[in-house]
Amino acid sequence: WHMPRALIEFRRQGLDVIAAPTGFATNSTSWIEQLLPQAHALYNSSLALHEWLGLFAQHFTKPPVARL
Repeated sequence: WHMPRALIEFRRQGLDVIAAPTGFATNSTSWIEQLLPQAHALYNSSLALHEWLGLFAQHFTKPPVARL
């Protein structure tokens, strides 16, 4: 979830990194269960919102990173 922000911070420090995301989320519920509201979906939405707000704050509080 935090890969974009981490890449920016590493590049700000002058490091050339290659993103290697792990920890993929999977869905093992049936298609009928997917139609019903689920608590973990709200949790996932809150994680995504947290990361978007972090990117927004990072953009406006730190100097831009030079592209490699």
